[in-house]
Amino acid sequence: MRLALGRAHPRAARAGGDAALSVERFGPPSGDQRPLLSDSTRRRRARLREAVQQARAAAGPDAALRVLAADPDSRVPERRAVLTPYE
Repeated sequence: MRLALGRAHPRAARAGGDAALSVERFGPPSGDQRPLLSDSTRRRRARLREAVQQARAAAGPDAALRVLAADPDSRVPERRAVLTPYE
């Protein structure tokens, strides 16, 4: 909550107004979070595909890339690996 108020509070103080904060609800306890590795491989890949789609929708087509080894023995660092779209 401090992070949310940290940016809003100085503006409200400068404007001369009062700021109030109320909590409507909290997120799930940390014990209720779904562990990534206990899901099946198929389910993990589906979740990863969904995350990649969301990242691309928010930040464009270059938001999710992977590193592909192109010429690992090259003396030029730029030739050792290239970025390719994550599929």
